[in-house]
Amino acid sequence: MSKNKLFLICVIVWVLVTLLRVAFHQPWYAESHAYMLAQNYSILDLIAEMRVEGHLLIWYLLIMPFAKLKLWYPYPMLIINWIFAFVALLLMWKKAPFHPVTKAIITFSYPFLAELPVVARCYSIGVMLLVIITSLYHKSLKHPIWYSVLIFLCANTSVMALFGVTAFGIIFVCDLIKGALNNEVSKKDFRISFSILAIAGVVILWQLFSAMSYPVPNDGTFLAFFSDFLLGYSGTHSVLLKYLFTSVIAVTALFTAILFLIKDRRIFFIWLLPIMLMLWCFIFKHSGYSHHYIFFWIYTMLGYWLLYPKLQDNGKLRKAAEIILASFFIVMLFSKGITNASVYNSHTGIISDIIKHKTVAPARIVLVTRPLEAVAPYLEKENIEIYTYEKASPVQECEIMNVANDSTYFKISPDWLKKSLSDDRNNYVLIPDIVEGGGEPVPLKFATNRLAIYMLPVAYVKNGYILYKVLD
Repeated sequence: MSKNKLFLICVIVWVLVTLLRVAFHQPWYAESHAYMLAQNYSILDLIAEMRVEGHLLIWYLLIMPFAKLKLWYPYPMLIINWIFAFVALLLMWKKAPFHPVTKAIITFSYPFLAELPVVARCYSIGVMLLVIITSLYHKSLKHPIWYSVLIFLCANTSVMALFGVTAFGIIFVCDLIKGALNNEVSKKDFRISFSILAIAGVVILWQLFSAMSYPVPNDGTFLAFFSDFLLGYSGTHSVLLKYLFTSVIAVTALFTAILFLIKDRRIFFIWLLPIMLMLWCFIFKHSGYSHHYIFFWIYTMLGYWLLYPKLQDNGKLRKAAEIILASFFIVMLFSKGITNASVYNSHTGIISDIIKHKTVAPARIVLVTRPLEAVAPYLEKENIEIYTYEKASPVQECEIMNVANDSTYFKISPDWLKKSLSDDRNNYVLIPDIVEGGGEPVPLKFATNRLAIYMLPVAYVKNGYILYKVLD
């Protein structure tokens, strides 16, 4: 089969599969939370919020017009995100020096088939910009201003992209200074490029200075992190597959590190720095999840992309590198994430429809657990307020919900719940069903010496939640 035919077949299949998933995708908490921040915050408020969110501004600005106008949720942000993933994929096919079979494997691996095109977050635009920066790496001094702009934009998409583009930026600054001293870069281009990079640094510090840390689910060691990492991708697969997964990662990482170090220390630095920064982040600063871990694969792919021109005269080493890269992505063909419907379809639209038909407006829904905030955008025009139990405040104010200690209804304080209830609306509470073995929900009573709250079950909703009506 010719290269062009394989390219067309892979891209057409990818487009059909991912667009079908996008069409039926119902955003989960992290997606809808970004939308609500963009809807309810000003740009200055968003900048201040980034230290809490742990992300950067550009994705919020892109979806802000649709969020402010409340247009066609959730499709604008899903389509925008899909376009970024599609462009990244096309550029990989057209610009990367890999064998077409390797490109096909990358195309249908977990990062490119499932995560990036479907889950509407800040990562796809960062990957697209990283791909563009990589494709222009060897021509950076010919277009220093545009290269600086790309670094600025990429650095402001997500922390995962920031880690990698920082390495590209350091190398570029060194080349820029050397180029200016050797008259390869004009003084004007040098000043403008350097100014853009300096502004990028200031903007990033403005957003992330004193960023919050969150508890990590491991004990702060590499082995504990790696165990969580394997669990996130292999899940319920066989023990044999987990050992195979581990072996492939170990062999490819070792081969990659040695090859990059021997052939080009700059490329080794571009690959190693983001890897080390991610490990630091996941072990000590913020726990990582599958949508973060994919950047180990992204940066390895980009490193080989940069290295291949240096292997032109060594056919055997080039083939070995091709096999290692393909093997690294073959593992991701078997990731549970590709078929994990609970991650990629949270049923928030279905839950909102049930709420809409089982409540009497004007209504207030009190959410007990954080993920349920994702139903709020669907109910904006239904005269239904969404309040958080922990903060006793509107979800529209985008308060951070961290209710791990109050995630089950027997821990709910009636005094605290009362703060969320309305005097002039019908009140409902959405809580998880914790009755072992299931069964029909029963009326609930929360009481203290000063206050009693009675709740009548109205309906089961999706994913094990029950909608209760608070009785007068």
